[in-house]
Amino acid sequence: MTNIASTITISLADLRCESQKIGGQRGGCISDVRLTATHPQHGLLGTLKAYKIAPIYQLKGSFFELLDSKSAELSDFGAKVLDNNMNVYSKLVDDEYHKGTGCWGREMNEGSIMFIHELEVDRRVEHQGIGTRLLQELVAPNNYHVNPKTIIYCWPSSSRARSVDECCESLPPIVNFFRKFGFRRVGRTTYFAHTTDAQHPSRLLPASDDLAVDHYKFSRPVDEAMDRLRKDYPIHTAMNPPGLRSASTTEDIIAAIHTAYTQDPASVHIRDEQGLSPIHIAASKGNLEVVKTLLSLGDARDDILCRDNINDRNAMEAHEEHMQISLAVRQITIGPSECDSSKSDLTLQHLLKQAAGEDVGSLEDQLTKGGFGCICGQCRGGWLSPRVAHIMQLEAREAFYVGTLMVPMAFQKYRPACAWNVTTLPGTDYIPVYFRQNMYQSFYKGFISLSRALSRVIERDVIPTLQGIISEAGNSGQWYGDREVQHYVGKGGRVEYPVDYVVDAARKHMADEAMLEELEKSEAWRALPVCVNDMQFDLVRRRMGLSASQRWGPYYDEGDEDGPIVAAGLPGLPSAWEHR
Repeated sequence: MTNIASTITISLADLRCESQKIGGQRGGCISDVRLTATHPQHGLLGTLKAYKIAPIYQLKGSFFELLDSKSAELSDFGAKVLDNNMNVYSKLVDDEYHKGTGCWGREMNEGSIMFIHELEVDRRVEHQGIGTRLLQELVAPNNYHVNPKTIIYCWPSSSRARSVDECCESLPPIVNFFRKFGFRRVGRTTYFAHTTDAQHPSRLLPASDDLAVDHYKFSRPVDEAMDRLRKDYPIHTAMNPPGLRSASTTEDIIAAIHTAYTQDPASVHIRDEQGLSPIHIAASKGNLEVVKTLLSLGDARDDILCRDNINDRNAMEAHEEHMQISLAVRQITIGPSECDSSKSDLTLQHLLKQAAGEDVGSLEDQLTKGGFGCICGQCRGGWLSPRVAHIMQLEAREAFYVGTLMVPMAFQKYRPACAWNVTTLPGTDYIPVYFRQNMYQSFYKGFISLSRALSRVIERDVIPTLQGIISEAGNSGQWYGDREVQHYVGKGGRVEYPVDYVVDAARKHMADEAMLEELEKSEAWRALPVCVNDMQFDLVRRRMGLSASQRWGPYYDEGDEDGPIVAAGLPGLPSAWEHR
């Protein structure tokens, strides 16, 4: 904020503060909240603008797309605080360094999001409490825009600053202004957050104990310094050229490394004016061959682990961020069901961790488990998270038990069920209409028996596959459904149908706040690690064999069906029974 003399003196008692919510965009997902301070004589003197984002399931997996459509500031917020599933990045909660004071946790995954993107006061009346009054109105517990679960975010900065020096000068009073209202830094990011819950750890943390981070510690290149930078840091600028020049080819970069190393072996460890070493830059760009070259020239452990740089990240974290961004871009351009991390990225990740002294196991294990964004280290095959597996197991088991109890009420012996009775049975929306129109109890028993088989496969802590489910159902030692499953498959029923139902039921369960609150009461659930794969249901469907190119349930009317396709059996299943 620029210090200029006020030209008008007012009384706050004369101000009229009004709040309005302007429409709902993107199907009601996001709305504009606007608070205004108006004076009867001088008119509009202050405005606070914020986005309010509802935590609805439809946004999970496309949150970045929404943020990108609104502003660069919100896009940066998505890269730093909340991921594409609207969950706080694990490092801001679990990592001892990146969590900062640790006053924010996974409660950030719940409730509405309020993001203040503008707080503007007329220059003529600055420093007279108008900004204070507007912010007081927003964070007041009785404000209908917020509730105890709402998290209000902001990025304290001055829109009037025109240089780094002006930013540095204006930032402290702005940060202190927001801290006065209980805003506390989220991890080590530039973002601050507030909750109206007076017992929240952030509200109990004194402003003087909040984390101070100097985000302007390292200089940024200006035009007149570019030639000097290229001369002083030939390796760095080959990979990360200042100005608008494009980066050199990998071959040119490697050649520059060898030339610089021959002249001065220490050059491969030098940090530039932003605190970045060559291996940090190469890791952040995902350049595997350059990283291999640098590692071949000596011990790089200290360079890999160093966080004293403009990004406040070590080389491994910079590369993980590169992987996340690359994966998000591919999901947007290709589709979420077709993406996983590249072999090159996973190999680079393994090399960095190994060079840093971590016990990372074999590269083969890394390639098998790490290609799907797993951060908890416990996802089966790298894609089925413990929490998704837990809920799928519960849903599959419940479908079997409830369905078994309802069969005598829905079916008469040797007669198909009437349409109304069929709709009351668990999972039947995921059986194509072609089958439902003339469905006997033996067919439905086969369907729910496969659900039970899926539950048993998950209970054994193995990776569930279609063939594995069939094998489990065909185990003559089990008491359920062997004959019914054979009948179901023989009539053209597919293993994918109950899998489709269970995965979708788990998806809905994870999106239901009331159900999640019940789960949180369970000690077993709380003991399960949180992972980005907790919401990757498209990935689960694909890995379990449900083709992304085919339409699956729920099926509502016959007009939507393609009889020959949906009636087709799963190739190879009859032989699975014959050779079990």
